[in-house]
Amino acid sequence: MNKKVIAPILTFVSSINLGGVAEKFCHYRSLTMLVLFGCLSMLSACAPAELTPVQKAYFDQAIQQDPNNALNYWRRAAAYREVGQIELAIDDYSKAIELDPNNARIYNGRGVCYNKLGLLRRSIEDFSHAIELDPNYASPYYNRANVWGRLRDPVQGLYQACKNMRKACDLWTEQGDDRAGMACSSLKKNCSNTIFKKEE
Repeated sequence: MNKKVIAPILTFVSSINLGGVAEKFCHYRSLTMLVLFGCLSMLSACAPAELTPVQKAYFDQAIQQDPNNALNYWRRAAAYREVGQIELAIDDYSKAIELDPNNARIYNGRGVCYNKLGLLRRSIEDFSHAIELDPNYASPYYNRANVWGRLRDPVQGLYQACKNMRKACDLWTEQGDDRAGMACSSLKKNCSNTIFKKEE
């Protein structure tokens, strides 16, 4: 790949500052890097199912420079997850948790990966732990609702799915998050009043 093309992209990506950003932008730097290099891959008629050597080198270098920074593993985990390398993503999420065990967002990310592998109970455990750490974080409620919906438990599964979806809907609505529509629509569609009633 042409170094004259790569250099300004790396400079741009490296200039993105993650300090103090909102949750939904926490992976902006790493995902921007993936998008930019993804575009280069498409120009090269290549659609990778794994990180390209340049992408991997970018994350590896960050980890080598600061191996005790959980955010570096978290970024690489998110990148692995985006390209479908789920086992590698789980490894990095686990390392990030080891370094930052009180970060709800890392548990949520690993839970998403366990769900993708069909490890539903383990994903519920991670989503539940994320909720314990941050009860106002809506994403793990939404994700846990979807996993409960996949479990073959017609009574408890439906009840838990609706209960969690309602919480995600309520939190995202209160927080003015665009994802509220998605959660509330799912709640309205799948949770009838005869099966699940909102507690007062």
